[in-house]
Amino acid sequence: MVSPDRYLTVGSFQSMGSDQMSLEAIANRSGVCLSSVSLGQLGELTSQQTINSLLQSLPNLRNQPLSQVQSILDLVIQKSGVANLASLSGEMSSVTVGQLVNAFPDMANLSLGSLGSQLNSYSLEEISGFAQLPLANIQGASGVVLSDLNATGLGKLSLSQFPTLLKKASQT
Repeated sequence: MVSPDRYLTVGSFQSMGSDQMSLEAIANRSGVCLSSVSLGQLGELTSQQTINSLLQSLPNLRNQPLSQVQSILDLVIQKSGVANLASLSGEMSSVTVGQLVNAFPDMANLSLGSLGSQLNSYSLEEISGFAQLPLANIQGASGVVLSDLNATGLGKLSLSQFPTLLKKASQT
């Protein structure tokens, strides 16, 4: 038997306000410490994010140096195919995410999922502001299965902990 959280999506609970919740709000309500959650533990929610989709959701990310967003720096290094990675890493670390995308527009389409299992080595908090975004503001979140958010404690929440409670059928 397949657990419902393996096929129900965030969008399935939109009427209960699931899309208004942030990863941080879910973790706070369930008692999970976000610093222990990796980007890789969030499945498609993070793996489908491109640099461009992150910039759309988090405009301030544009001004952050790549050295402060290690997952994006490593993604760029991995996809650039440069032989001397140490040299590139040092030179790229002072470049902002916005400067990178302006100089190399194709880089904007790189997805975090390209990092594969390496995505497990980055903390969710590494992308500043991502955990505070309402799920509705994260590209593709409505199609993500609920089990992808279990690392944040979503599976521990009772229905009464969602922003909009279901009304009893007799009250409709």
